[in-house]
Amino acid sequence: MNSLPKDQHSFHLQKVTDDDDASQFIFVHQTANQKRLMERYGNEICLLDATYKTSQYALPLFFVAVPTNTRYQVIASFILSSETTECISRALSILSSWNPTWKPANWMTDCCQAEITSVETVFPGKCTLLDAGWYCIFHQQLVKISHTQE
Repeated sequence: MNSLPKDQHSFHLQKVTDDDDASQFIFVHQTANQKRLMERYGNEICLLDATYKTSQYALPLFFVAVPTNTRYQVIASFILSSETTECISRALSILSSWNPTWKPANWMTDCCQAEITSVETVFPGKCTLLDAGWYCIFHQQLVKISHTQE
C-alpha cells in the first residue's frame, strides 16, 4: 500500500495471488479532497457504481459516490481485473482501512450480487441496502448534470 501525505493522493495496487489466474489485480485511489468529502458526507449513504462494458477497456471501473450539499461526488474509485465478490470486497476493505470512521448507514448498488455481497461482507449488519429503484434516480441526475455542463 502506498499512502502519501495528506494533501496528496492515496493509492493501493495489489496483485492478487490466485492459483487460477496470476494476472488479477486491484487498484484503489482516493484523493485528500475525496477523503474529506467521505468524512463529511459518507456515513449517511454511499453509492457503488460500476462501468459495465461502457468503455473500450475490459477492466471494471468502480466509483464510490455520496450526495453532498450541491451534487453527487465521487469519494473513491477502484479498478479490478475481475468483477468478483472477492475483488470488490478487498477494494472496499482497503478504503475502509484508510478511513476508519467511515461507517455508511445505507448503500445503493447496481443489481449485482457480487456488489451486494461485498457491501454486506465489508460492512456486516451496519448498513441497509436500498431499493434499486432509487439508484435509477441517481443515474438520471448524473445524466442531467452532464447535459447541463455541455
